Amino acid sequence: TAGGAQVVDGSGTTVIPGLIDLHTHLRSVPGGSLRGDSFEELEAARLQILRAYVAAGVTAVLDTAAGPSTLNDLRGHVRKTNLGPRIEGLSPFLTPEGGYGTRFDTSKGSFDPMPPIGDDLTLVDRLIEEARDLEPVGLKLAIENGFGPVPALEVFDEAQLTYIGEAADRLGTRVFAHAMDGPEFELAMHAKPDVLVHPGLSNSRLTDNMLAQLEESGATVITTLAVFDMIMLPYQKERLDEPWIVRLVPDKQRATVADDEMTERMMASIAEMNSPWWIPAWLARLLSSFVFNEDIAREQLTNVSDAVRRMHEAGINVVMGADMGNWPVFTVMFHGVGSIREMELLEAAGIPRADVILAATSKAAKVIERETEIGTLAPGMYADLVVLDADPLEAGMGTLRNPRYVMKNGEIRTPEGWLND
Repeated sequence: TAGGAQVVDGSGTTVIPGLIDLHTHLRSVPGGSLRGDSFEELEAARLQILRAYVAAGVTAVLDTAAGPSTLNDLRGHVRKTNLGPRIEGLSPFLTPEGGYGTRFDTSKGSFDPMPPIGDDLTLVDRLIEEARDLEPVGLKLAIENGFGPVPALEVFDEAQLTYIGEAADRLGTRVFAHAMDGPEFELAMHAKPDVLVHPGLSNSRLTDNMLAQLEESGATVITTLAVFDMIMLPYQKERLDEPWIVRLVPDKQRATVADDEMTERMMASIAEMNSPWWIPAWLARLLSSFVFNEDIAREQLTNVSDAVRRMHEAGINVVMGADMGNWPVFTVMFHGVGSIREMELLEAAGIPRADVILAATSKAAKVIERETEIGTLAPGMYADLVVLDADPLEAGMGTLRNPRYVMKNGEIRTPEGWLND
């Protein structure tokens, strides 16, 4: 120490602002529902998830399906201990009856109960008002008919979306829209979204007309490429032994991904959740390998990467978010790991390295309206930063895998120090 201050050796290092991941699901433990983890095991794992983010250099996150339990409990824990990132949230989560989210199992707290919107659209106004105490940065609007080849979920119609957009504007909140493919993207525009929480287009191509609509809307896009990369982990098990993944991911979670039977159960569960009511569950499970596999994931990653690159080239504001945790039935969505992979994938997609860093720092801070507090290194900002052994502008995003130190709120530790007291 010097004058009571902690001094660390930063010789030869590069310092960047703490990273900001704008698409997380903090209460969702990878593989937890498949393993049958107890409530106590899940709660302990959630606290470890918070540590993993900071150990990965992620000092602020946006939970895009946050309810009171996430924002009150986990925020309170971080404020008390500093062992986790700064937490922002979206609330309420708006979905129609029979829509996205209505099949989530909320019994063990991975998601807060989400009342679906029926014919009485004034429920939208009430939910927005009730969420004010949580200080959300916006509401989440689900426009998703399912992830399989056949529509399986209900979506809002144009009139409902117009009402939601007008209600959000009238009540002073922003719209963060979840839309994953072309028709849903077109529908989303009726709500005048401020942010798209996915670039979508995993099964189709970004058209010139869609790009023009996006430009005209002025909406920001959260990238979420890592979802398609992480789904390939069961087919690329050697990656599970990479030292940085071993450091950030508990052994139990890595072992679940390495278990072929667990992978089959995961794929079957996903197929069943995304099948229309008239397809029997046994048939959905049987067909799961034809709907979700490594080749399909690789093609989807190519499609989404191309869409993000074109959006960036057109001047669309793209910001980093990995969507880790999403559904607890997924065994592979590793918190912290996904954030770094997101930045590597953005670089691989053709986004210039400086822009990748900005997408995860200053530009991300503006989306959550915290640009006067985080996202840059300047006097008066919170002391959140990452100390690297190489300059990512020269060495690439891969250098983010192994930070020498991470500082959160003025407290500096090694990654191992953040993970273990």
